[in-house]
Amino acid sequence: GVLHEQVPPRLSELCRSLGGELVPVDLRYHSGACGSTSAGPSQAEAMSELSRVATDKNYFFVGLAGDFPGECVLPSDVSISEFETLKASAKIFEAASDEKGLPQALENLYHMDKNALMPTYVLKEGSEMDMTMVIKAFAEHEGEEQQLHSSFSKVRAKIAKSLNEQEVTKCLSLGSELDQAKRSFLFMRSIDDLPFDKQKAVLPGKTDEELLQVVDRQNIFKENIYDRLNGNNVFKYTVPYSSADLKIHEPGQYAQKAAMEVINEEYLEKFASDIYHSLSVPITEMFSKPTAPSLQMELDAHANLMKRNAAQPIHHPESDEIYKLVSEYIHGSPGRADLQHKSTHAADAKTRKRAKDELEKVPIHNAPLVVVGGVGSGKSNLLAHVAEKFSYSKEAGHSAVIYRCIGGTALSSDGRLLLDGLCEELAKLSGSARTGPRPPSYNKLLVEFSELLRMLGNKKTVVLFLDGLDGLPSTDHALRLSWLPTKLPDSVYVVGTSVSAQEPPALQRYPRQNLPALAPAAASDHKALVNFWLDNYKQGLQEPQKEELVKQVAAMGTPAAGVRSHLRMCFDEATNSVASYAAPERLTEITMQPGVMVFEVLGLVLASKGGLTEHELHKLLDLEETCRETEALPYLRFHRGLQRLWPYLASRERDSRTVLSLKHDSYRSIILSIPEFQGRLQEWNARLARFFDEQPNKFESEGGIVTINLRKLRYLVYYQLEAGLWGDVGKVLCSIENIQAMCEAGMSVELQRMFTSAIRGIPHDFNPAEGSGLESVKTFYRFFLRTVQALSHHSRMIEQPGIVVQMGANEPKGTDPERQAHQILDGDGDARVWMHALNKAASVSPLYATLLGSQTTIRTSHISFDGALIATGSDGGTVQIWDAETGESVTALEGHTGAVNDVKFMTSSSDAGLKLLVSCSSDGTAKVWDEPNASCIMTYAGHSAHVLGVAVQRDGDLIATCCQDGTVHVWRNDGAQGKLVKELKGHQHAVKACCFSHDGLKIATASLDKMVRVWEISSGKTVAEFEHVGKVFDVLFSADSTMLLSAAAFATCTLWDVAGAKPVAADNKPVREFKTGSGTCFSCAFVNDDKTVCMASEHGTVYFWGVDNNERSQLDLHAHDEIVYKTSVSLDGNWLVTSGADKLTRVWNVNTVRDNIEHQMTKSSSEEALDKLDEDAEEREHAMLDEGGEGPAEAEPDEGDVKDVVRSISINCEGKLGAACSEHGHLNVWDLERGEVVLKCRVPAVARVVRFHPNQPQTLVGGCDDGMIRVFNVLEALDKGGSGTPDKAAPGGGKPAWAYPAMEIGFHQLCIRSLKFSNDGTRFVTGSIDTTARVWSLESVSQELCLTGHKDTVLDAEIAGNMLLCATASTDKTVRVWNMLGGSEQWVGKHGAYVYGVTFSPDCRRVVSASGDRTARVWAAKKGECLHILKAASALLTCNVSEAAGLLMCSGYEGALHIWDCKAYDVPPVDGEGHGAEIRCAEYSKYGGYAVTASNDGSVRVFDARTGQSLGALPLRYPVYSMTAVIDEEAALCMCGDEQGNVTVVRINGVRDFPPSMGSDGACSPEAAGGG
Repeated sequence: GVLHEQVPPRLSELCRSLGGELVPVDLRYHSGACGSTSAGPSQAEAMSELSRVATDKNYFFVGLAGDFPGECVLPSDVSISEFETLKASAKIFEAASDEKGLPQALENLYHMDKNALMPTYVLKEGSEMDMTMVIKAFAEHEGEEQQLHSSFSKVRAKIAKSLNEQEVTKCLSLGSELDQAKRSFLFMRSIDDLPFDKQKAVLPGKTDEELLQVVDRQNIFKENIYDRLNGNNVFKYTVPYSSADLKIHEPGQYAQKAAMEVINEEYLEKFASDIYHSLSVPITEMFSKPTAPSLQMELDAHANLMKRNAAQPIHHPESDEIYKLVSEYIHGSPGRADLQHKSTHAADAKTRKRAKDELEKVPIHNAPLVVVGGVGSGKSNLLAHVAEKFSYSKEAGHSAVIYRCIGGTALSSDGRLLLDGLCEELAKLSGSARTGPRPPSYNKLLVEFSELLRMLGNKKTVVLFLDGLDGLPSTDHALRLSWLPTKLPDSVYVVGTSVSAQEPPALQRYPRQNLPALAPAAASDHKALVNFWLDNYKQGLQEPQKEELVKQVAAMGTPAAGVRSHLRMCFDEATNSVASYAAPERLTEITMQPGVMVFEVLGLVLASKGGLTEHELHKLLDLEETCRETEALPYLRFHRGLQRLWPYLASRERDSRTVLSLKHDSYRSIILSIPEFQGRLQEWNARLARFFDEQPNKFESEGGIVTINLRKLRYLVYYQLEAGLWGDVGKVLCSIENIQAMCEAGMSVELQRMFTSAIRGIPHDFNPAEGSGLESVKTFYRFFLRTVQALSHHSRMIEQPGIVVQMGANEPKGTDPERQAHQILDGDGDARVWMHALNKAASVSPLYATLLGSQTTIRTSHISFDGALIATGSDGGTVQIWDAETGESVTALEGHTGAVNDVKFMTSSSDAGLKLLVSCSSDGTAKVWDEPNASCIMTYAGHSAHVLGVAVQRDGDLIATCCQDGTVHVWRNDGAQGKLVKELKGHQHAVKACCFSHDGLKIATASLDKMVRVWEISSGKTVAEFEHVGKVFDVLFSADSTMLLSAAAFATCTLWDVAGAKPVAADNKPVREFKTGSGTCFSCAFVNDDKTVCMASEHGTVYFWGVDNNERSQLDLHAHDEIVYKTSVSLDGNWLVTSGADKLTRVWNVNTVRDNIEHQMTKSSSEEALDKLDEDAEEREHAMLDEGGEGPAEAEPDEGDVKDVVRSISINCEGKLGAACSEHGHLNVWDLERGEVVLKCRVPAVARVVRFHPNQPQTLVGGCDDGMIRVFNVLEALDKGGSGTPDKAAPGGGKPAWAYPAMEIGFHQLCIRSLKFSNDGTRFVTGSIDTTARVWSLESVSQELCLTGHKDTVLDAEIAGNMLLCATASTDKTVRVWNMLGGSEQWVGKHGAYVYGVTFSPDCRRVVSASGDRTARVWAAKKGECLHILKAASALLTCNVSEAAGLLMCSGYEGALHIWDCKAYDVPPVDGEGHGAEIRCAEYSKYGGYAVTASNDGSVRVFDARTGQSLGALPLRYPVYSMTAVIDEEAALCMCGDEQGNVTVVRINGVRDFPPSMGSDGACSPEAAGGG
C-alpha cells in the first residue's frame, strides 16, 4: 500500500520533469487493497501483460519479499474454457442456502495477499534490456499455475500450492545475468522475534513442522536472490515485533493464508524513501544520456516499417509481373534500349510492332514509377520487398537507398516535414552540409530537394521508395507532388505507390507506362497470408477455422479499407481466443457505449495523431476517480482493459516515447465505418485538446533541469483544429511563449505547418472579442515569418532560449507581438539578458509574404480574383501556383518551351467550376490551364512570334494576346484550340501589354512604338491613341474604365482621360505624369480605390503617388533588389503582388501601405512646417559662417535612407550621445535614449573615423579623407539648434539641428584611417594612408609628433597609458613602437600579414598586436622582444585590453572571440562562439566583465568575458561594419552601423558591470546574468 500511494506518484513527476514518463505495471495476483475480495489477474493474464511490455526496452524491476511466501490456490485438472463454464454454471446455485457465495468463492481462487507475486514496476525509457528471458521464465511454469479443478468437490477441497520461488528468482536475477544489475531492486522485510502463535495465525491449519518448512523456504528464497544480485540493490529491513503494529486479518472462507499487515511508521517511511531514491538516481542518469538524432530515429522507424511490410507473403517474385517491372526499373530498364532499337530497325513489320507494343509497357527510366492498386492489394508489401532486396544487393554498395512510408510516422505525415527529412538524408548521403535559412521554408525545400537529388545522383545511383504518395492530407500542398520532378536527373529512380492513378491528379503528368496497376490479392493469397501469420506468431488454427476466416472476409465485402485489412482484423480476433486466457470482445462487437473503457481507449487512440502513451491514456480515462469507490488499483484495471484491445493495437516510438496506436493504419477506416465511433470523434479530439492544453510547455526537475514538452507542442493545435476549437487554436498560435517554446524545441518547421493549417481551417468570419481570431493568427504568422527570415542566416539562433521573445520586443510599438513580449520581459526584470533596438521601425512592414523557389527571373505575376492564389511565370518556362495566405508553392504547370511572359487568372478559385488561368510564352503559344489538376486544357498557337502579354475578359469568355510582331489577337475560350475573333493591327513595334475595359467592349494595348491604343473589339478599330516620349511597357484601365494608366521609359507613369479622348494622339494630352528619376517603369497599377497610383522601377523600388498630386511620391517602397517587372492588385484591392529579376515574388498588404502613406504624409507636413519656422535661424547661421546664406546643395537624406557603409561610431563619456560617420560623408549625432538623430554635422570632406573626447562629453573629433581633423562642440550646436541637451529634449522634438566644425587641425597628406585619444584626453594619435602616424594636442590645436617609418597604410595607433610610448600597426606587416618624448622609432616587430590592431597592456610593459597571419603577438614594450605568440584558427582583426580585468581580447575572421589572461598568456584562451562570420568590432565593458561584438553575419552579441558564454544576440538586417558599446554600473548601450548606412541603437537589458569587488557576491556578476 505504501508503495502504491507514495512512490509511483513521485517517480512519475520526476520522469515528466525529465521529459519522459513512468508506467507502473503491477503483475501481482492481488488487485485490491488489503482484505479486499476483488479478483486479481490470472497467471495467463499476467503473462500476457508481461509479453506486452516486453516489446519495450526500458524498464526497472522492483521486488518485495515479506516474512512468508505467497500462496497460489489453483485447481489442477480443468481447462480454461471449462473453468469459465463452471463459473457461469455456479450462478444457478445462488438460491440454495448451502451454495450461497459460491461465485465469490470461485473468484477467491485468484485472491492472494500482497506477497503473492513480487510487484514489478516497468519504466519505459532508456534501457537495452532484453525481456525474452523473463517471458520464458514465466512460461516454464504457466502450465502448473493454470490448472484448475474439474469438479465442484475438487474446487471446494482446493490444493494449496506456493508460488514457485525459482521462477521469481530467475526473473529478478536477469539483471545480473545481463550485466544490468543496476536495474533490479529487492526489498526484504523480516519481523524480529515474531511469536510462533502469530505465525500460526497467518498460516492456519499447518502443523508446526509444516510452518517451519515454509519459513525456512522463504529465508532460503531471500538468500538466493541476494546471491544472484551479488548483494547489489538489495535492501533488508528488520522490524522489531515490539514496535510493530501487527494486524492479522481473518482468512477468507476458502483461503489457507491470512493477510498480515505491519504498521511501523519509521520502517514504512524509510522503505518508501529507499525505493524512491534507489530508482531516481538511475532514472536521472538514463535521461541524461544523449538521444539519437531525430533523423536517425526517423530512419530507424521507416526501416522497421519496411521490414514489417516486406515480411507479408502477398507477392511472389518469380511470378509477379509488377514485381519484375519495378525491379527492372530501378536497374535502369536495361531492356528498353533493345526494344527501342527493334521498334525502328527490325527487319519485318511484325517484329517492329511487337517491339513497340512491348515498349509501351516498359517504364521510362527518367520519370517516377508509381504502382497503383486498391487498399489491401499489397502495394506496400511489394515496394518494401523490392526495397529490402535492393538494400542487401551488390548494387547497394555504390547506391543510395531511401525508403519512406508516408504517414507511417509523425514526421512523414506532413509534406513540409517529409521534405525536410528527405533533404536531411540526401545531404547526409552526399556528405554536404545543408545551407540556406534554417528552418527552411516550404518553397526553399522544393528547390533544395531537387538540387540535392541532382547532386547525389551525380555521385551515385539514387533509389527513392515512397510508399503512399496519396497518404498526405488533402489540405497539404505537397499532395500536388510539385516537389517530385516529372523528369528525374540521371541515375535517380523514384518508386511510389498510390491507391488510384487519378488521385492525386498530379500522377497524370507521368507517362502511362509508369503507372502500372496491381491486381487485388486472390483468395489463395489470403490463405497463404493466414498461414504466414500463424507461423510468425507461433499459433495454430484448424483448417476449418482458416476457411471460416476467409469466408468471413468475403461476407464483409470490400469497403474502403480493403479485403486484406479485414482479413488481418479477423485473424487477430480468431487467434486471440486461442492464445490468451480471456477472449476479448471482437472489434465488431464491442459495446458502443460512452464510458466503457475498451470503447473509450479505442476511440482516443483512433482520434490521436500518431498514438498515445499509456500514461496519457491513463490520465485521459481518469481512472483514479473511477476506481476510488471500488478500491481497485487503477493501473491494474487499466492494463487488463488494454489487454482486451491488444490484438488491434501496436507499440511505436514517437517523440522518444512508446505510444499505442492502431496496429494497422487501415483499421481506421474500418472503425470509422461504425457510426458510434464517427459520432464521437470530435468529442475525443476535444478531450485530447483539453488534456494537452492543461500541461506546461516545459517541465522543470528539482535539480533545475528544464525539458520541453514535445508532445504538447506537437499535437495540441492539431487536436484543437480537429475539434473545431477555433478560439483555443488562436490563443495557442497567438502566444509568443508558445512560438518561443516550439522554436527552442527545433519545431519551427512544424510551427509553420500549424499556422498554415489554422489559416486554412479557421472560418473567415470567426473573430472573437478577445482577439484570437483569424486576423490575429495571421498577424502572429507574419511575425513568425519575419523572425525566421531575420534569423535564417544565423546558425540555429532561432533555437536559442528567449530569442523569439526578444524579436517580439523589437517589433513596432503597439503591435500584439510587441505587447506580449514586453509583458514577459517586464515580468522577468533583470533576470533575462535581451537586446532592444531603440530606433526600431515605427510601423509594421507592409510585406506579407515572400515567394521563394524560382531558379530564374520572374517576368510576371497575377493574383486570383479572391486573393487566394498567385500565379508567376519565369524565364524557365514554368507557371508556378502559390498559396497567397501562406506563401507556399501549390503546384507547377509545365508545358511551355520558352519564357513565360504573362499570366492571368480567368475565374475565382472559390468558384464551383473549373479554376482556370491563361499564360503566354516566347514559344509563340498561349495556354489555358486547369489549376487543380495541373493540366493544360487548351493551347492557342495562332501567333507567329513571341507572345508577350495576355488579358482576360471579366466573364472569361474572351482572351486577348499581344505579340512581338505588333499584332493583338482576341480569341474565344472554346476549350479546344481557341477561335480567333479579331486580329488587331496598327502598332509598328512589339506590343508588350493589353487589358480589357470593365465592360469587356474595349481593349487597350501598350507598345514599344511609344503608343497606347484603345480598340473597339466589335469593329477592330482604334478609338483613341496616346503617345509617349519613350517605349511603353504596361497599360491598365481604372475600375470604371474612364482613366488609363501607362508605364513607360524614362521612369514615367502617365494618367490619361479615356472618356474624353480623341482618335488622334496629337489631340490627347496626359492628365498627369509621375516621374521618379532615371530608368524605366515596367509596370503600374491602381490601388486604394483608384486614388493611388503605384509604379515599379528598374531599381527595385515601387513608388506610390496620389492621383491628384504628381509633385512628390507619397511612399517609396524598396520591394526588390533588382528590376521590378510586374505589379498586380487583387480584385478587393487588399493585396499587391510584385515580381522581379531577383527571382522573388512578394505580396504586400495594401491596407498597411495606406497606413504608411498616411504616416509619411503627416511626417512630411510636420517637417515642412519646421523648415519654414527655422528658415530665418539657418540664414543667420550661414551668414555668421560666411556661407552666403545658402543651404546644402541637395537635401540631406534621413538616416534610414542612407545606403552607404557606416565607417565609425563613438559614444561620449556620459553615454548619452553617439556619433556615426558614413561613406558618403554623413556625420550624425544621436540621442541614445530616444534613438534619434539630433544633430547633423556639416563636413566639407568625408569623415572616416570619429571619436568623442574621453573626458569632455561635448567634444567630437573626426578624421576625414582629405587628411584634416575637424572638431565639433556638440552641446553648443544642440543649444543653438533648439534641441537642447539630450536629457531636456522631448521625444520626437523636431528636425535635427546643424553643426559646423569649431576648429580644424591638419593635416595628413591622405585619408585618415584611425584616431584614438590617450587615457587622459590631452592628446590623440591618428594613422593615415600616407604611411604616417601623428600625435596631436587638442588644447594647443597643433601637431606634436609626426611618426614616419611605415611603408604602407597605418591601420591602428595607440598611446600608452603612461604617455611615454606610442604603438602603430600597418599593412606593411609591421608593428612599431615610438618614443613619445622625441618621436624616435623605438623598435619594429614583424608579422606575416597585415597588422590590423595594436594595444598596450594595463601596466604598459607589453604591446599586443593582432595580424592576418592568424597570430596575436605579445612584445616587450621597451625593447621589442616577442615574448608570446598567441595562435588562432584564422586572421585576427581586433585586439582590446581591459585594464580593470587584465584581459586581452582578440576577434577572429572565423567569427570566434579569444580572451587571454594578461598574466598567464601560456594558459589556453577562453573562446566565445556564436558568430557565423568575421567579427569586425569588439568592445569591453567598463570593468571587463562583458564583451560586446559585431559581426559580418549581421548580428551583435554580448559575452561573459570570463567564461566566453554568449548571453544574448540581436540579428540585424545587414552585415555590421562598426560598433561601440558602453556597459557600466548604470546602463548598457550599444551603437552599431551596417553596410547599408543604417545605425541601430541597442539597449542591453539584464546586464550591468561593477568593479570585481562588488561583483564577488554574485549579485551583479556576469555569471548571475548568464544564469538568468
